[in-house]
Amino acid sequence: MSVVMLRSAGYNLPIVVFPRKSHEREFVEAAKGVAKYGPVTENPGAVGTLLLKKENTSTYGLEFIQSHYMTKGNPSLKDPKYGITRNRATQYHGWRLRALRAALSAAQEEGKTVRVPKEAYIKKPGLLADINKACREAGMGAYEGADGLTILPPDSPSL
Repeated sequence: MSVVMLRSAGYNLPIVVFPRKSHEREFVEAAKGVAKYGPVTENPGAVGTLLLKKENTSTYGLEFIQSHYMTKGNPSLKDPKYGITRNRATQYHGWRLRALRAALSAAQEEGKTVRVPKEAYIKKPGLLADINKACREAGMGAYEGADGLTILPPDSPSL
């Protein structure tokens, strides 16, 4: 699995996680089973994408973190012939944590705060645990407010 940061004119920071080359074809096919026009359109062979959007000079906001596949048998699939096997999905279950690590590392290098809207982690089971783990590993503090989390770089005054 590889993580790629795609800098785009200094505003947004897309982070794309790709599978091993030997699994790429499966993910390209699986992408046909999810909604078009999202990040899957730009990187159909990827495992998933995280997008940090620059809110101001000191803050990134987590715009989305989204997988590019569904597992076979998922009733949300557009067509049941698409999707990857549960076994293959399990091999890539850590993609989201890797993307979060890369995002926090980039924010830390730039001395930026990261804001995560509450609806982002309420709707995605396990995302809050992944965020907290990535924060601990990066030495960053996550503080929950009414609207969501604020993640501060190390040595920042706490909220």
